[in-house]
This record gives sequence, structure tokens and C-alpha cells, in this order.
Amino acid sequence: MQRRLDGIWGPRYSPEEIRTRRLEQLTERILAPFNVGFRVLATVPWRGIIKLSFHGFQLIAVLTLSATLVFGLIHPAVSQGIDLVRLVKPGRYLVAFLNSAELRPSGGFLGSFAIAHYDGKKVTLEVETNLYKHDNAFLADHFVPLPKPLETVWPGRSMSLVNANTAADFAESAQMILSYYQAEYGEKLDGVVGLTVLPVIELMELVGPVELPEHNVTLTAQNFLPTLHRKIQVDYFADPTNRLINEPKTILADLVAQMPERLKKVAPFELWRLINQSLKEKNLLLYFYDTGRQALAEAHNWAGALEGDGQEYLAIYHANYGGGKTSLEVSEQLKLEKFGDRARQLTITRTHSGGYDEFTVGENRNYTEVYLPKGSQLSKVTIAGIDITAEVIERGQGELTSYGFWLTTQPRSSQVAEVSYQLPAGLKNGLTIQKQPGAEPSELTVIEGDRVVFSDKLRYDLQFP
Repeated sequence: MQRRLDGIWGPRYSPEEIRTRRLEQLTERILAPFNVGFRVLATVPWRGIIKLSFHGFQLIAVLTLSATLVFGLIHPAVSQGIDLVRLVKPGRYLVAFLNSAELRPSGGFLGSFAIAHYDGKKVTLEVETNLYKHDNAFLADHFVPLPKPLETVWPGRSMSLVNANTAADFAESAQMILSYYQAEYGEKLDGVVGLTVLPVIELMELVGPVELPEHNVTLTAQNFLPTLHRKIQVDYFADPTNRLINEPKTILADLVAQMPERLKKVAPFELWRLINQSLKEKNLLLYFYDTGRQALAEAHNWAGALEGDGQEYLAIYHANYGGGKTSLEVSEQLKLEKFGDRARQLTITRTHSGGYDEFTVGENRNYTEVYLPKGSQLSKVTIAGIDITAEVIERGQGELTSYGFWLTTQPRSSQVAEVSYQLPAGLKNGLTIQKQPGAEPSELTVIEGDRVVFSDKLRYDLQFP
């Protein structure tokens, strides 16, 4: 059982039951306006209308059917699909493959990408499996200091394409990615599609096992990440010849090459469900140079924006800097306690369950930023009961303020941070809690006084009255 926002207790459904219920509800929502139209048509006194002139009948039929179609088109479920189609225009786009196992603020480490060229009829993909070749050539005569959290881990290293997606706001990261891509590859692109690894794993469930005989492996949803990590970082370099070639991610290009044919066998509705879910959960992110399309993406919350709007706000973003492929091994519990109008305490509990292979055995070296409304005052931050307030870094982000600190967790253990703060006066009623792109859903509890007002997973951005 779980308590909903209205305080009523209700059943806790399994993921499969939730998916089934959502599909049924979506179908009902899409068909409802048309059913209304058909009921309207059924109530029309057709015998009397037949006596009207032909032109009169034609006018009534056109008006009735037009009203039905308009009601359907303006329905949110339908209009979202139409707007998504409107975003697809000819051009060249960078599809950033973001590895959430090495979490970054805008979804994950940019280990590889593809350039998608759409000519209005078909899409062709050019997969780049080794960013470091262009990066190293760029770094030979350029130096751009890393932001402070990264510089702490890799002192003296320069910024380049591989670390360009460090901003929490995806548009900012996408602009940085495009800027470095143009500097390193000499081409200006039309936008960025950020794709985290989480929907890719779900896509593998839909297409089934993919055999890659040239790599002596069959990829499935269950073995996808650990197999790729081993093939790319261990097995490939076991052959001395490969060290000279230095293209360990060719397995990704071979996988992508098989996907168009495999996707033809997947039901279109299943693909649409996955796309819609990925957009909502911020595992699929969009950025366009074209301001009209970018505004449309932002209006539907498909652009991964930090959106302070003058009311109470909270977002917790994590960055794995030097912590291996451990991010998906860490589960998180968030508790927000509200004391009166302005006093708040946030408790972040992170549990590292890795340690079963060489990729997850290390510590989850994690830099955490807590985003609050501009003007919020930090009272105290403790980790494992130790006061670290003096080490916290404050930054402005438009109408928001962030407080950053290291929150590292060892394998087979938990770490707890408590953040106490005071909200500014004059905020509008309501609370927005935003989910980080690429992050596994955290368990969230919101407590007001002695009452639990929310207790469930943070799967997507939430709005409270």
C-alpha cells in the first residue's frame, strides 16, 4: 500500500501492472474526445436534417466532424505526439550516448556518439567510437581549465569534448558539446539528442538478443552493460595489435548497425511507449539550435532544463568523477522535512551495493549539488554526523542557487548527508522537485509537520500544490 498526494491509501502496483494501466489510460484519453463526437453524432435528429437542403446538411456534417477532430487534436496525449513529430526536421544531429553507470549532471559520461543525418526521408548514422583521437589533437594546442569539481580529481587536465556535458541544465551542456565538436571536427550541427543507457537497456528487451559473432558475444538486456564494459576496457586490449589500432568501442558501432532491421520487428506502439517514457523520465533529452523547436521541447519538459519558477524548488544532481562504473550500483533515499513555511531539512542516504567485479568494486566518488530557490540560506551540512558546511561551494544558476559538496560512498556501505536550509520569503505556493537525467529513480519521502504527504519513487519531475 502507498499514500497518494491526496492522503488516501491505495494499492502498490507492480511495474508490469503500472505499464498496463498507463497504456489503458492513454488509450482511453486519446479515444475519449472522438467517442464524445460519435455520441454527439448519434443524438442528431437525422430525419429532420434530411429535409434540409444538400448544402445545409453538408455544413452541419463538416462542423460536427471538425469539432470532433479539434477536440482530439488539442488533447494533451495527442498534441504531445504531434509536437514531437514537429521537432523532426532535416539536418545533422549529434546523438550523445550517455553512460549512466558513470553518472554526470546531464545524464552520464559522454563515451561515444553518433552523427544522425536526416534528409527528410531516412536517417543515416555515423558512429564515433573513439573521442580521444580528436580530443588529443585538440589538446595539443588548446587549454581550457576544468570546472573546480573535475579539476580536483584531474588537476592540470584541459576541458575537451569528452567532459563537455558537466552542466546540470542540458541545454548548457549541449551547447558546450556542440562547441567542442565544431572545434575538434570542423562541422556545425543542428542539435543534440542525449540518450542515457537506461532506455537502451529497455530497448534490448524489445529487440531480443543481438548476436555479434565478430566479438564472440550475444548482447541481452541482462548482460548489456557488464559485457560492454569488459569487452571495451579489458578484452579488447588483451590483443597487443589492438593497442596500436586503439578502437575499443567498435562493438558499439556493430551493435548500432544491426538496430534498424531489428527495430522493424518491434511494434510501433511499443517504441512510442518507450520514447514517451524516456522523455518523461529524462533519459531522452533534446536540444536544438533552432529557437522555435527548442522552445517547443522546453514547453513539454523534454529539454532537461532546471526550471525555478518562483515557488519552492528542489533538485539533487550527482556527478561521478573518478568513481568508476559504480553509479547504477548506488540506490538513494531522499527525505524532505518541512518545518513551518521556510525551514527545511533534506536527508540524502546513498547505499553502494557494488563490489562484484572490477568495474563496481571501487568507491562511488560523487559530487553532489543541491539546487534551491535563489536567496535560500544554507544552515548546515553534515555527512555521517560531521559538519562540512565550511567545505560547501555555493553557485548561482539563474533563479536558483546550488550548494555543492563531495558525497562519496564505499562498496557495501551507506553514506548519509543532512542539509538544513531556510527558504527565502515571498515564494509562491507550491513545490517543484526535479529528477536528474540518467539517474535511477530515488525513493522520495516528503513530510510536512507530522504528516507524510508523499512516499514513492522519484521517476519524473513532480509538482505539489
